Amino acid sequence: MEYPKKVDNLYLERLDGELCVYDWERKMVHALNPTAASVLEMCDGQTSVAQMAARLEEELNVPQAENVVWLSLAELEQADLLAEKVGDSKTLSRREMLKAMGVAVALLPVVTSIVAPTPAQAQTCVPNCTYIDFIPTQISCEEWWQNSISPEIPEAVLCSASSRDVGDGFQECTFEYFDPEGEGCRMENGAENFD
Repeated sequence: MEYPKKVDNLYLERLDGELCVYDWERKMVHALNPTAASVLEMCDGQTSVAQMAARLEEELNVPQAENVVWLSLAELEQADLLAEKVGDSKTLSRREMLKAMGVAVALLPVVTSIVAPTPAQAQTCVPNCTYIDFIPTQISCEEWWQNSISPEIPEAVLCSASSRDVGDGFQECTFEYFDPEGEGCRMENGAENFD
C-alpha cells in the first residue's frame, strides 16, 4: 500500500489525549493513542509511508518511525479502519519493537476497540415494563434474563433485576426493562406496563 487511506464512514473525536473513532458501518468504537491517531489522520490516500514516518519523527520524536508507521498501519487494518489491506511490510514485530525502543515504548501504537452500544443501550435505562417470574435459586435472575427472556425480545434492554427467595429452591425475579417497541410489554407471564 503506497498511499494508505482510512475508510470513509468514520467520525473522529479527540477525548482526553486519545482519538475516539466511531465506525458507523461496523458499529464499533476505537480508542487510539497519539501515535496511532497521528498515523490514521495521515491516511488520506495522498501521504506515503515515508512521509508519515518523517512527520512522526518530527512531531512526536518517534525513534524507528518507519517501523512504527507500519506497525500502526497493521493495527489500523486489524481494526478495519483502512480502505485497503496493508499487505506485507518489512517491519519488526511488536515484541522486537519493544526491545529496540526501550524507554520510548509509550510511543508504540495502541488501538483499543469495543462494540458501540445501540441508542437504547447507551441511554439511561428508564423501564417501561416489568416482568415477574419464578425460577430455581441455582441460576441468577440476570442469567435467566440472558438465556430465557432476551431471546424472546432481543431489542429489550434490562434496566434492573431483583430477586426474593420464596422457598423450596425457588426465587421470585422481578425484571424491569425498556422495550423500544413501545406498544406495551410483550412478555405474557406476569408482565405489567408502567403506564
